[in-house]
Amino acid sequence: MRGEYNYLGEKPIGVDAPAGLFERIRNNMEERCNRSESTECVIRIFECGPPVSIIPTKGVPYAKIEKKVENGNYVFEYYRYGSHVATIVENGNCGYTVRTSIKKDEITALRCLKKVYLKSKGSEGKALLHSTLVQVNSVGTLIVGECWSGKTTMAVKLLEELGGVFLSDGRTLISYEDGRLKGHYVPRNIYVRFRGLAHSKNLAKLLKYPSMRGATQIFDKTTISRITKKRVFDVDAGLTLSRRTFKELLDVPSMSWADIDRVIFTRFSNGRPPRVTKVNNEDTWKELSQRELIKNRGFDVMENLAKVGRGMGIIKKSWLSEIEALEVSFSHPEDLVTGILEDLV
Repeated sequence: MRGEYNYLGEKPIGVDAPAGLFERIRNNMEERCNRSESTECVIRIFECGPPVSIIPTKGVPYAKIEKKVENGNYVFEYYRYGSHVATIVENGNCGYTVRTSIKKDEITALRCLKKVYLKSKGSEGKALLHSTLVQVNSVGTLIVGECWSGKTTMAVKLLEELGGVFLSDGRTLISYEDGRLKGHYVPRNIYVRFRGLAHSKNLAKLLKYPSMRGATQIFDKTTISRITKKRVFDVDAGLTLSRRTFKELLDVPSMSWADIDRVIFTRFSNGRPPRVTKVNNEDTWKELSQRELIKNRGFDVMENLAKVGRGMGIIKKSWLSEIEALEVSFSHPEDLVTGILEDLV
């Protein structure tokens, strides 16, 4: 199937993929798919051979990427636990050709789509931030923190208890336009750790019916089954689900962008009582700057979120003059009772 997405109304990107994969991609996009055969930039995906099995193996790295040059184009070979899963060929500025051994591999396709936009003129002046964005009570709330600090948990609790609109999870594009701080979604699957799923009123059903995810899971079904049957959820693992599945299970709408009114910094409190404190403008700017991700990172460079901190220097202190920031320390989803959540928005 062939279609075009005008991502954020700024960059037309064509997608040519098998029907099942095409639907998976569409389930992670906010823009309507237009039929077009003339898009300059196209991502072409081919499913090659029988699907591979990815089995975690001790001593074998989870991910490995090899880079080479063929016919003047960069070629990236992706491996998961030693199994070759995909080849990405970078066709200059005209898109990518992907050959994947994973059935309905929307993860690789969406990675290419994001890369096309980040190389485009529309991306200039936008910062890519390790963060989550929701809108609750018409308040655009950007949630920022380290891995395992509870960003997704906070977003899920806000949407479940207070309702609202979902925008992004894990990655948000930030810009400053017409005197307002704005956040834009990044098309990608949603990743929720098992503990977050277990303590969610709406998402817990995925532990019993993981096939509802509507997304590729890059490790074997046996591992998922073992975790869910033993109900050992305090592990550094989780499930991926499509953007569409996520918002439908939470019964909330979604949008591609929103004004940002408030920033919440999440902190793991390691068993101490939950606490909410105000954060001044200077510290807010420093923290956001440290959470900026490198936009021009090559396909062959693994993104280590535990070592962010260099920043790109895009976010300016003046962008935050009208922004209120809070720090929320908690150690368990049950710490986020309704009263605390209401105080945040």
